[in-house]
Amino acid sequence: MRTHNALTLVLMLSIAGCETPELPGTDVELTAGEQADIAEAAKVEEPEPLAVDEHGVNEGATTFNADSPEKGRKSKAAGSYLGSVAHAHFWAKHELIRIQLQNQMNVFNAINDRWPKDWEEYQKEIVKPLGIELPELPEGQEFVYDPEDHELKVQPIQ
Repeated sequence: MRTHNALTLVLMLSIAGCETPELPGTDVELTAGEQADIAEAAKVEEPEPLAVDEHGVNEGATTFNADSPEKGRKSKAAGSYLGSVAHAHFWAKHELIRIQLQNQMNVFNAINDRWPKDWEEYQKEIVKPLGIELPELPEGQEFVYDPEDHELKVQPIQ
């Protein structure tokens, strides 16, 4: 009975300690000049377009990795135990896809003594034989094959 009471007390204290503190609301009235300053600071300048090479790869392209796809990002950001487990699931799934693609690239190179020339050949000879779909990327990003580095990359859509 004593153990049961102690466990109940520990459970109650741990639940009570898990609440997120809330900040008191601030009701501040801004003058017209302050509002104009805030509006000016909030303006976003149009970024310059990134340079694109002859293969369609721009300088903002990064190598595809297990954290590139959209799925798993929200669960990682949640930070809880279940969020970590969900993120690990998606990370492992995407890492497996990355490893399969790299292995298929090595097989293609061994058989043909060359790498794929462009995105179309990469899709036909690397992705399609594996029978996999490339994972969904965050909005505003796309997959691109870089024939110079022989890698699948993720880049902002131009």
